[in-house]
Amino acid sequence: SIAGCSTTDHEESFTPTKETIQWIHNYYKDKEYFRFSIDYAFMKTGQITIESEEHTIMVNNTPCYKVNVNAQIKGAAGWLTSLNNNYSTYVDTLSLLPVKFTRDLQENKYLKKEFTLFHRMEEKAVVTDTTRKGQMKIDTFAISHNIQDMISAFFLLRNADFDRLPIGDTLTIDVFMENTSYNIKVKYLGKEKVKSKFAKKGKVDAFIIAPLIPSDGLLASEHPVKAWITDDEQKIPLKIQLKLVVGAVSMELQEYTQKLLY
Repeated sequence: SIAGCSTTDHEESFTPTKETIQWIHNYYKDKEYFRFSIDYAFMKTGQITIESEEHTIMVNNTPCYKVNVNAQIKGAAGWLTSLNNNYSTYVDTLSLLPVKFTRDLQENKYLKKEFTLFHRMEEKAVVTDTTRKGQMKIDTFAISHNIQDMISAFFLLRNADFDRLPIGDTLTIDVFMENTSYNIKVKYLGKEKVKSKFAKKGKVDAFIIAPLIPSDGLLASEHPVKAWITDDEQKIPLKIQLKLVVGAVSMELQEYTQKLLY
């Protein structure tokens, strides 16, 4: 479990933390597209794409930016499961907080299809599971007023002022994922030059961060998850590494484009 979280059988609640990241740049308006390769044990096993839709969408009379994430793994690398997971967030164009979040998961024979609506005035999230036709299931969970989903947390984190952080300091983001509220801590590990196909001179300055997430038994080392983000206004994630007890998974940016929505 994560410090600050408490869980019951029917409701997940936690102590909201002070918001420490302020929006500097609205990345949703940039209409970005990311494509990451996924490698395990030197084998190409899949890819992840993140794409912002060009036009806003109305959700409960609220104009929203929409961002889609697709993760595919072929399952050819031994224990790695075969999956095709799709996620979407709908973010209020004014508050930049998610209004709706959807999950459509296919992992081997496992299926999950659901959507979450965030009711911020009531500080609750209503999750509707539509996996089985004719057997809709609705659950309600406690949330903080500024809760993020797993996609919007990524966009918010890019606004962090890492240059002002001492090495070893952490930032905290309240995130609702897999029907649980978490105070996710992100540790700043410093800067280094990393190789990148997008760098003019082969290498680019990048911030190193390590999300401190609960271990499920597969993660290894003190900082099992690390990410490298460009040290510039765009804050582009270049690569992510996961150290596992049975090897390591590497995700590297292969394609990036943007189309400003002005």
